Amino acid sequence: MEILNHIAQETLSKADSELLRLSLAEPSQRRLDSFLAGWDIEAAAIAEPILLSYLMKLHPELVFPESIRPRLSGLLNFCRYQFLNLVGHFGTYTHALRAEGIDFLIMKGGAIKALRPEFPRWMGDIDILVPEKDYQKAEEVAVRCGYSVSHSIQSMDLSQNGKEFLDVHRYVLIFTGKERTINADLFARSVPARVFSVEARMPSREDLLFMVLVNLVRNLADDSSQESILYSFFDVKFLLEPQENHPFNWEVVRKNAAQTDSREHLLLAIRFLNSVVPGLVSEEKLDNPGEKVVHNKLVWVAYRRYILMKERAQIGEFNVKKALREGHPFFPYVALRIRYAVHKRLQFCTAFTQHALKVRNYAI
Repeated sequence: MEILNHIAQETLSKADSELLRLSLAEPSQRRLDSFLAGWDIEAAAIAEPILLSYLMKLHPELVFPESIRPRLSGLLNFCRYQFLNLVGHFGTYTHALRAEGIDFLIMKGGAIKALRPEFPRWMGDIDILVPEKDYQKAEEVAVRCGYSVSHSIQSMDLSQNGKEFLDVHRYVLIFTGKERTINADLFARSVPARVFSVEARMPSREDLLFMVLVNLVRNLADDSSQESILYSFFDVKFLLEPQENHPFNWEVVRKNAAQTDSREHLLLAIRFLNSVVPGLVSEEKLDNPGEKVVHNKLVWVAYRRYILMKERAQIGEFNVKKALREGHPFFPYVALRIRYAVHKRLQFCTAFTQHALKVRNYAI
């Protein structure tokens, strides 16, 4: 699992990892004081103050310097204010869905935010799931509400004036081709809830944990959303906390994994989390499909991260209008598009992806 440790080191700074362990495993006044002694909030990456604010909320027994505590409290208020705009769009759109008789489930970060509103969460959009039979009608509702709609495989992004606010899913993307098999169960296990002043449906904690874990693997593979990766640690810890009259049912998670053929995704996610915060989640709670299967999935993660995503970024960097204006040849762009299409098609062929990584000196 050398490559998994490498990805963890790329994704998280030493400060991120230290703060995660302080918050979730080893809270210590001495270690906090040692960290803050060389820390400058003005020079810190945005993730570090957010992690410190989580630490402050989770462990009120720890003493923070008076020069830092008000600024962390200010960050909490800023995140709360930033979220209000998203909430407004969520309310407008979901009220329109309700008027059309379309049921919906709040997903991922939005659901966690609704369950623990006192914690800061920097969010670019709010994700919801609608029944696939209503997906086309949900797009029509979005257009009537004044949103521009752009499509991906599993969802549509709703934006106004170039700013994305909502992501409407028809299934949870896992890249197995069997994602739709759990849609009915996700709705059946959900419960009515008041979410950001809207009557919605909240997934079960077991289903939320499943979503967090498969989304973590997707973010690692796509080399995206560092904030979402950081939140995953706290979300998993929170979702597994004992609840009165509601013991966590791992059988639901195992069933989701079996139905969607994603058992190796969950194991990789847990191994990534435990590589940073040892013992955060027990692997024994899940079914192991075999180490070869898990290894092949890790090869896929590395292939997407280090080859496919870099090629896609190169395609995005090519300025077609500028090339036309200045008379630059299109051949390099066309060749890159063809190469990317071929490499994307071959991403699930382990023999090819492993060879492609080997010639680029990535050790798996």
